Amino acid sequence: TEPGGARLLVIAADAGMGKSTLAARLTRCLAERSKIERILGDSAKNRRVDVVRGTVIGQTTEIFDSTSCLRKLCAQSGLPYPNGQGANDRAVRLIRDKFLGRRVLIVIDNLESVQDVDELMPRLAAMVSDDLRVIVTTRSTKGLSSFSPRQVLVELQPLRDYSDISKFIRWHVDHFQSSHPRLVNLLPELDNKHNLRRLIDRTGGVPLLVQLVVSKIAVNSWDQLNLLPDCVGDELLRYLYEERWHELVQAGDPGLTARAILAYVTQEQEKGKKVT
Repeated sequence: TEPGGARLLVIAADAGMGKSTLAARLTRCLAERSKIERILGDSAKNRRVDVVRGTVIGQTTEIFDSTSCLRKLCAQSGLPYPNGQGANDRAVRLIRDKFLGRRVLIVIDNLESVQDVDELMPRLAAMVSDDLRVIVTTRSTKGLSSFSPRQVLVELQPLRDYSDISKFIRWHVDHFQSSHPRLVNLLPELDNKHNLRRLIDRTGGVPLLVQLVVSKIAVNSWDQLNLLPDCVGDELLRYLYEERWHELVQAGDPGLTARAILAYVTQEQEKGKKVT
C-alpha cells in the first residue's frame, strides 16, 4: 500500500492451494487497517463442485471476458459503460479518474476463466495508480506477462517439507478443534516423518486436500491413506467431496437435513439466485 510499492498483484496456483483465501485475507487486512476505502471486482469462476452429485458443473458468471469485466467495474463504480469504438479503453480512464485521491482495491478471482486474459490484464495495469490497486488470482499464468515494473507475480507452491506440513496441520488443529475435537488425535503424529511423507505423496501437498484428508485420519487412523484412490489434484478433491456427501447419511436425521439444505442451495444457485 506504499506509493512506491506493487500496484498489481497476481496470485497463481492450482486448485486447493489457497489463492482465493489469500486474496480475501489480504483484502480484509487492508480494510481493517483502513488502507482501502472501497472494494470492487468479482469472481470469473465458471465451474464448481456439485455437492449433490459429486461432479463438476458449469455456473453463470458476470465476468467472462475483458468487456464484461469492465462493464461490471463501471456498474460497481456508479459509472455508465461507454458506447462505441474504444469503449473498454474509455472505461479504464473513467474508472481511474473516478477514484483519484481515494484508496480503492479491485479483486478479480479466477482469472483463468476469462476468455481474453491478454486483453484484460493490460487494461487492469493501465487502471492502477497510487490510489487504486488490483489483486488477481489465477490457476494459469498463460498469457500473463509483465505490463508494469510494479506488477508482482506470486506462485504458491505445495507443501513439500516435513516442517511446513507439520506446522500447517498444527494450524488446522488449532483453528478447528473446537468444532472437531478429534483433530487433537493428530498432534502426537506430527513428528512421524513416515506418515507425513505418505500424506504429502497422496495429497500432492495441496493444502485443501491435506485438510480434508487429515480430518478423516483424525476420526479413523492413518490407514485412511491406503483407501484413497490413486489420483491427485481436482480428481482427488472431487472424490473427497462426494465421499463427505455420502457420509452425511450415516449421521442420521441431522445429516439428512444437511443434505436437504445443501441440495436446496445448489438448486437455487443453478437458477442464478445468490443463496448463502
